[in-house]
Amino acid sequence: MNLEKRLYGYDTEIDFYDIDYLHRMKLSSLLRIFARLAGEDYTDRGMSHVFLKEHGYVFLVSKVAYKIYRMPVMEEKVRVNTWVIGTKGAKFFRGYEMLSENGEKLVEAESVWICVEPETRSIVRPSSFEWQVEPLDKEELSVHCKNIRAEEIPLYKSRELVISDIDGNGHLNNAIYADIITNALTKQEFESEISEVYLNYSHEAYLGETLDIYKGSSEDGMTMLAKVGERPCFECILKFR
Repeated sequence: MNLEKRLYGYDTEIDFYDIDYLHRMKLSSLLRIFARLAGEDYTDRGMSHVFLKEHGYVFLVSKVAYKIYRMPVMEEKVRVNTWVIGTKGAKFFRGYEMLSENGEKLVEAESVWICVEPETRSIVRPSSFEWQVEPLDKEELSVHCKNIRAEEIPLYKSRELVISDIDGNGHLNNAIYADIITNALTKQEFESEISEVYLNYSHEAYLGETLDIYKGSSEDGMTMLAKVGERPCFECILKFR
């Protein structure tokens, strides 16, 4: 088991299936690659998803925040890195970055995770987690997760969750939220450049449930909220250049 401080990452290339019709990386692909990177870091340390679940632990992402300087494009080669920032209360903090071949910072991000017991979903505090990873001393991120209050915004549409939405934890996959958000944009909004994304995962959503999606505009972007009945599932803020 490797619990030492470190920067974990690798070089990769943006594939055709990762891009939109403007040849920019999709928001869902960006969320997916960073979520996978966090899992691969733990797997490389000896703590795969299967290993953790067998020992009574599941990590669920609670909040993410992205600052996008420039979305990578089709066939662009990039470097992706992640590192452990530390813990606070019941939360585990992690940082990320995506760099171009010449070292240009394309994206940086922060995520907040909680550890739960697989069956009961009761929270496991960091002090009770058996394998604490030592935080890496790195420069301060320019973006941080935040609390979002999405209130009194109109209903945009409703969407039933289908089989392909559900992941190995039995709930709506984190990256699918980004597709739901993207599909709620107008063509003009979609073709604008997103500069910041804040996404809070409030409660899990399951197969067959119906998401009611609410959308409101602000001066520099928009706010979204999705609920199953009265249960909020996610809140999101998008900012545009």
